[in-house]
Amino acid sequence: MLSGLGESFGIYKLLVYLRKCEYFSNRWWVLSVYYKFKLKAVENRFSVRIPINVFDVGLQIPHLGPIVVHPNAKIGKNCRIHVGVNIGAEKDQVPVIGNDCYIGPGAKIFGGIMIGDRCKIGANAVVNKSFDDDQTIIGVPGHSIIAD
Repeated sequence: MLSGLGESFGIYKLLVYLRKCEYFSNRWWVLSVYYKFKLKAVENRFSVRIPINVFDVGLQIPHLGPIVVHPNAKIGKNCRIHVGVNIGAEKDQVPVIGNDCYIGPGAKIFGGIMIGDRCKIGANAVVNKSFDDDQTIIGVPGHSIIAD
């Protein structure tokens, strides 16, 4: 179905089905069954697992590939998430991520932590502790750097 149409079309369909799923699940569940089926087809094609009602408005996915997000995580507005990201739980505690955050390729975020607004998480960073607003987080384990 999506082969030959390009990655941009796959991203578009994923986001459309995700938002329609959220809309109809919260209002009229009958149509949500149809959109959940369509969403699962796109998710399986690109190895993406983004549950409904986790991301606020403005989700951006520049490239499709393995992305896994825990269903209880909460992510704010205008989040940009790249390939290989895993947002998961540790002992039933999940992350809360603020608005306008950038999550680089391969980043792993887990545990009952809070990431502030406008934070940037670098590629392949492993974040398991909380950070305030306007931080740039890199490394394993994740630590903040001062950006010029």
